[in-house]
Amino acid sequence: MKLKKFEVTNGGKFNPATTGPIVIDFSKSQMVNLAADQEAGKTTILELFLMACGQMGGADAVQALKNKDTDKIDVDFSFTGNDRATYEVNVSKSRIQVKRDGEQQGSPKELLRKMLGVVGVSPMEIKN
Repeated sequence: MKLKKFEVTNGGKFNPATTGPIVIDFSKSQMVNLAADQEAGKTTILELFLMACGQMGGADAVQALKNKDTDKIDVDFSFTGNDRATYEVNVSKSRIQVKRDGEQQGSPKELLRKMLGVVGVSPMEIKN
């Protein structure tokens, strides 16, 4: 599997009016460094990434990760699977949508867990 791009338009402290989208392009490097001041939203980005991977969800997570000004979550994530298909994931406040080579897929969380595996560490462990 090869990560391509992760983009947060709305979620946590991030919205188009104040921060613009946060875009992490994994194709430019084999390593990505996430650095910012305290309380800038680094952990939120990691949590939104986990949500896009199907590892986090439910009403509590949605409530904690939605943008307080826009009341939205809008995250896009793309990767190439081991089957060489291109996967596009869109997360909103009410759903996770997965497309494989442009075709809508059913059971998105189950598919993502199958493709990406289960994450074994929490964002706080990564941060610390």
